[in-house]
Amino acid sequence: MAGPVSILRSALVKQRSITSLEDYALALNSFTFNAVPYGGVTQSLVYGDDTVERPSGSLTGMAQSALMSNGVVFACMLVRQLVFSAVRFSYQRMINGRGSDLWGDLSLRILDRPWPGGTTQDLLARMIQDSDLAGNSYWTRFGDELVRVTRPGGLVVVSYTNWLSPWGGHECSPWHYLGGYAATERYGRRYGHPPKNQYGIGLFPVSVAAGLRWARRHPAADLVEARPRYLPGWARPVLRLPGLREVVTWNLWLVLRRR
Repeated sequence: MAGPVSILRSALVKQRSITSLEDYALALNSFTFNAVPYGGVTQSLVYGDDTVERPSGSLTGMAQSALMSNGVVFACMLVRQLVFSAVRFSYQRMINGRGSDLWGDLSLRILDRPWPGGTTQDLLARMIQDSDLAGNSYWTRFGDELVRVTRPGGLVVVSYTNWLSPWGGHECSPWHYLGGYAATERYGRRYGHPPKNQYGIGLFPVSVAAGLRWARRHPAADLVEARPRYLPGWARPVLRLPGLREVVTWNLWLVLRRR
């Protein structure tokens, strides 16, 4: 019987980079405890060939093959998620070695609303899922971090494809107009593997309005230039037209100067 030390050592040594549904399947199949495998996705050899069947490329197929195939493991994950996602963030001062009452301010707002429509519970649920399946979870406000590490007077360049542009869903376009998850599942069904840019993982519904608002109101930087990246110079006024700019801009280019 493996002891706690050997289990911890194994967890620390066998790290895996998970960036796709196939990586999740491999990680699930490698999970064992007391020499008993608890793999969630079964792969079988194809007759007359040495290749194996790939796990489903859709989110629905992944849930059916992984979550439903081993109810014990994923029931434990669900209980952990319910408990962990009940946490709420707050501050507490230490006065003479004793904690004060809990309190909060606007600096915690990013944790209360981590993304449009998201809540603290959504954030923590995703974090514990990443931790259970991938070993860790990393989240950051990318634009603010770029400004923070730039020296005073230096330039920060941010460029991204806005969600409502014709290429907003990247290889899933134009089906992203019907929803990010639906477009991802359609891509998986058609090509047999998930897209490189998966909605909710490396692809998010970011708008032109949100980028301009962030750049114009940043407390540590000044907006130097904003323009549609792939359009001619005379097209810059399109950024002043709400609605139209979300479709026409295609890719937003922002330049800020660190104060």
